[in-house]
Amino acid sequence: MKRDGFLNMTLDYYSGVLMAIDSAKRLGLNFNVKIFDSQETKSSSNVVSILQNNNIHQADVVIGPFYPQYVEMVAELLNPNNIPIISPLRETAKSYSNLYQSLPSAEFVKNVMFDYIRSKKGNMIAMIDRKKALLNNLLKKIIKIFLLYH
Repeated sequence: MKRDGFLNMTLDYYSGVLMAIDSAKRLGLNFNVKIFDSQETKSSSNVVSILQNNNIHQADVVIGPFYPQYVEMVAELLNPNNIPIISPLRETAKSYSNLYQSLPSAEFVKNVMFDYIRSKKGNMIAMIDRKKALLNNLLKKIIKIFLLYH
């Protein structure tokens, strides 16, 4: 697991899903969950086989697969059935009416952070490595915006 970051990440995600299912059941929510191993790599998966052999077209929602190209494939194939597809990790390049992102975009997160800093009207201390030019420029931008509002 130490050598395979993708495996480590997917197992973390799977553990989180199991905890969420357990918590939901303790709250009295009753639902059926089927978990499939899509055997994903950057260049292959068995997503199509899973869709063909498991009545996925009758699902209420599908979470995953992990790689964006496969979650897009699932969204496209299940779009006629209007089944919501949740992309668990990152934004996809293509959008479909049934495809939802579980993580907010970097731009959204940045804007929320700006709004929060402005709302606190407090002091901010940033310790930045000179090698992190992008972060350095972002914080300079925040400071300029912050000074405009004061």
